[in-house]
Amino acid sequence: MTVLGSLRAALQRYSRPYRLSLAVALFFFTSMHLLTAPLPLYVAHLGGNAVAVGLVSGLFAGSALLSRVPVGWLADRTRRWWLLLAGCGIYVLASLGYLVARSVPAVLALRVFHGVGISLFTTGYTALAADLSPADRRGEALGLAGTAGPLTLLFAPALGDGVRLAFGFGPAFLLAAVAALGGLGLLALLPRHSGHAPSSPASRGVSRGLRPQDVPWDAVLGLAACGSAFSALYAFMPAFAVERNQVTAAPFFAAFSLALIGARVFLGAGSDRWGRQAVVLPSLAAMALALWVVATTQNWMWMVAAGLLAGAGQGAARAALEAAAVDGADAARRGWAVNAAWLGFDLGIAVGSVAWGPVAEALGYGPMFGVAGAVGFLLAGVLALGPRR
Repeated sequence: MTVLGSLRAALQRYSRPYRLSLAVALFFFTSMHLLTAPLPLYVAHLGGNAVAVGLVSGLFAGSALLSRVPVGWLADRTRRWWLLLAGCGIYVLASLGYLVARSVPAVLALRVFHGVGISLFTTGYTALAADLSPADRRGEALGLAGTAGPLTLLFAPALGDGVRLAFGFGPAFLLAAVAALGGLGLLALLPRHSGHAPSSPASRGVSRGLRPQDVPWDAVLGLAACGSAFSALYAFMPAFAVERNQVTAAPFFAAFSLALIGARVFLGAGSDRWGRQAVVLPSLAAMALALWVVATTQNWMWMVAAGLLAGAGQGAARAALEAAAVDGADAARRGWAVNAAWLGFDLGIAVGSVAWGPVAEALGYGPMFGVAGAVGFLLAGVLALGPRR
């Protein structure tokens, strides 16, 4: 059976609200990835320099990161449906805003607004998937839910850039708005009461506030390791491929995305049977090993193999770690637990984006990937010493 066939079969075991939420997410992430190529090019078209082009992704990620804490506070105080509504609505407005933005500062200001949308949507969506999943299939459910992003990554960036080349920036931005609007249309079919009801102040412990034991530290650390590895590959793999005479990193990223989807489908469910750490630790080690393969190989076939290994490790680890974060939280704190897990991933990307650049500048791309792999093995070791779930 193919990965997509397995995905369809697995989805039949879940409720209509769960499947509807996944469909909403597919439209949401399509909107996001349609702008992968057009937005940086639009900033350059408006006269932005390399720093401004870099801020297109930097401000988006920073805004998402900084909004995680207030969104976590909100997540257990309102229905998940409203978080999805706000996230999709922001994506519609931001995409339409790019249509009328005629200066670099205007585009960058919209990116800050846009980043809040991803924080709202991903927290509400992941928490809703956890709410709608049986405890004994939580790893599978969160694994399936997490396929929306990588599935759209397979086609949306190319589609967005194709529309830009054929018709210009405006139609590309309009298409992104239409995709997010499609998500809003499907959201209207999803019952507002889907998922866990907002908890009372007493049950969520507002009077005592957030305590250290409320934070799923193992999941935060593991997802930070995923984010760190992802930032190294995403930021530097294209330039490294050219340096190694590979011309393009497209085969690596295609292998990475396909393996990530497959691992989320199969190994997310595996964490329900074998335990979270039985999946997390080998998966983190696989990511670290993939970084070492990238660092040392000159052969494109080995580069594709590294992409498969890194994608499988990333997909399996994230599915199991997201489930572990929810396992340790009661229903009244589930939204915060999900948000803390996302915060760990965002922090890993943010720290990696800052740290790996100077390392690459000082040592070169290959040694930088080697150092990133060593850090990955170290973090896997730290998790191995922690309590088992």
